[in-house]
Amino acid sequence: MVEGVVQGSGSQGRRLHDRAASVAGSTKSGLISSWRIIRGSPLSMFGFGLVILYLAVSVAVIVAGRFILPYGPNQLNAGIPLSPPSFSHPFGTDNLGRDIFTRVLAATPLDLGIGIGVASLAMAIGGFIGLIAGFQGGMVDSVLMRITDIFLSIPSLILALAISVALGPSVVHSIEAISFVWWASYARLARGQALSTKNQLYVVAARASGTKEYVILGRHVFRNIFDTLFIYMTMDIGTVILTFSTLSFLGVGIQPPTAEWGSMVINGNYYITTQPWIPLIPGFAIFFAVFAFSLIGDVLRDVLDPKTRKSMI
Repeated sequence: MVEGVVQGSGSQGRRLHDRAASVAGSTKSGLISSWRIIRGSPLSMFGFGLVILYLAVSVAVIVAGRFILPYGPNQLNAGIPLSPPSFSHPFGTDNLGRDIFTRVLAATPLDLGIGIGVASLAMAIGGFIGLIAGFQGGMVDSVLMRITDIFLSIPSLILALAISVALGPSVVHSIEAISFVWWASYARLARGQALSTKNQLYVVAARASGTKEYVILGRHVFRNIFDTLFIYMTMDIGTVILTFSTLSFLGVGIQPPTAEWGSMVINGNYYITTQPWIPLIPGFAIFFAVFAFSLIGDVLRDVLDPKTRKSMI
C-alpha cells in the first residue's frame, strides 16, 4: 500500500513537472515569435526603442534625478539666457537661463506618468461600463450607452478644457478633467467586443453547464476582450499626453515654474522666429512620445492578434 502511494506520488510529480516544462516551453516559444514580429519591422523596432528610452529616462529621473541631471530644472541663470545649443547646454537655454535639456528630461516622468495613468484609469472605468452593458443588454445597456453617447458627442479636448477652467489650473485638476471625459471610447469599444463574445459557442456552453454569470463574465468574456482594450489603451497614451500638453499650452494645466513639455512650448512660442530651439525641442519630445506609443500599439496588435501573428511568423 505504501509502495502504491509512493508510486502515485511519483507519477503525479512527473505529470506536474511535464506540465510545467510544457508551459515554460510555450512561453519561451511565444516570446521568441513575438520578438521576430517586432524585429521584422524597422518602424516597430524604432517605436519599441523610443518607448524603452522614454521609460528608462523616467525611471532614472525619479530614482536619481539630482545626480544625473546636469542642472536643476528651475535653476535660473544656469547659462546665458537664450543661448543656442552648445556642449554645456545641448538644447540651449530659455529666456531665464534655464537649461532646456534638463527641463525636458525632468518633465518626462510627469508627462509619461499622466499619459499611462489616465489611459489606464479610462480603460478600467470604460471597460467595466462597456463590459456590463454589452453582457447584460436590455435596459442596462440602453441607459449606460446613452450616457456614453452624451460624452462622445462632445469633443474630449473641449470638455476637458471647460472642466479644467471651472476647477482651476493645476496638475490634479487637469488629470481629473481628462479622466472624466476619456472613458467613453473605451466603454463603446468594450461593449462591442462583449456583444460579439457573449454569443460565442464556448460562452453558450458554459452557461448551459450551469456556470454562474459572474464567472462567465470574468473568465470567458473579459479575458477575451482584454487584449483589444489593452492595445487601444497603449495607442491612446500618446493622445492623452498630447491632450495634457495642450491644456498646459492653453494655461489651465501645469503652472510655472514646473517643467512640463506643453508649458515649455507656450513659454517659448514668443521666440519661435529668433530662438526656435526653445519651443521646438519640447514640441519634438511630445511628437516622438505620441509617435512611439502609436507604433507600440500597432506592434501589440500584431503580436496579440492570432491571425496576424500566424501570418507574420
